[in-house]
Amino acid sequence: MRRQFRGNKPLVSIGYGTAAKTRFYGANGLKKFLITNESDLELLLMNNRVYTGELAKNLSARKRQRIVQRARELNVKLTNAKAKVATEEKQIKE
Repeated sequence: MRRQFRGNKPLVSIGYGTAAKTRFYGANGLKKFLITNESDLELLLMNNRVYTGELAKNLSARKRQRIVQRARELNVKLTNAKAKVATEEKQIKE
């Protein structure tokens, strides 16, 4: 255990924790749910006021576009809807 001398960083303690009511909530007031395929969107259909979808980073551009389109139809919010699609469209144009 690090000694608490002057000049050292303060130790981690229980007082630095997040409040239990707001823990795991994002800045938009919703919890995140990882989406890896289109059927995961169906789970968010009834819970779209509590959860927001976050696309997995290993999705292909084609699958990502389909999921974003389906999320618009179902009125499900996505945190990173424009993530990979915009960069891949730039590469195609060049």
